[in-house]
Amino acid sequence: MEKSKEASVEKCRDGKEGQKSASANAKSYKGLLKSLARMRQQPNRHEELASKTSQWTWTNKQCREWITAVSVWYLGYDEVDGEKAAAKFQGFGPSLFATTIRNWEMIFGNKHKAHSVCMLIYNLQREKGAVPRSIGVHDPWKEVQ
Repeated sequence: MEKSKEASVEKCRDGKEGQKSASANAKSYKGLLKSLARMRQQPNRHEELASKTSQWTWTNKQCREWITAVSVWYLGYDEVDGEKAAAKFQGFGPSLFATTIRNWEMIFGNKHKAHSVCMLIYNLQREKGAVPRSIGVHDPWKEVQ
């Protein structure tokens, strides 16, 4: 054991240990940079789905996946809590646009989060595939006034 300590001290004195350590750190750092670059190039699946316009023809499952993505990406929920909130949603595509602010509050259990999601949906109503022109715009705050 004493010999290995002496050998380590000797390596440090002549600089060989420091060179090896610096070289290993540089390789590790380069590997980390490559990993980070790959991660930046791959879109976050929640970000990608949450940024889509919710669609009138979506199934209940698609609506719940979108609500989960919005919960995780925009509201900061973890995956499990996002899925729990989404599981409270009833209906399919048209229901996303017809859900009142009170119902969103029941889904999210928080007035501010409910208003955020409601505003997001409200502002998506005129996007392609959202609400058919013949239906008109739903005002989720109508009952609040």
